[in-house]
Amino acid sequence: LRSEAQYLHDSVAFRFVLIVKLLLAVSAIPLLWNIRTYKTKVLVHQSLAILMKYHYYYLIYLATSSCVDFSITLYKYQSR
Repeated sequence: LRSEAQYLHDSVAFRFVLIVKLLLAVSAIPLLWNIRTYKTKVLVHQSLAILMKYHYYYLIYLATSSCVDFSITLYKYQSR
């Protein structure tokens, strides 16, 4: 019996999912960078503006850390 880890290692679908997730995370960073200019043009309450700012930074952090995580996983997957 093959273990689940060995099955995932040999799976083409797993590799495809990793590559797609990495491409989506990489493409999210420039898109979020463009949103940065639009969020200053919106007239909202001050507390909502603070919430939007922290949410924007959270999304930038999430996309960047996802890029790093997926590329490390893909590198480990390819090197075996």
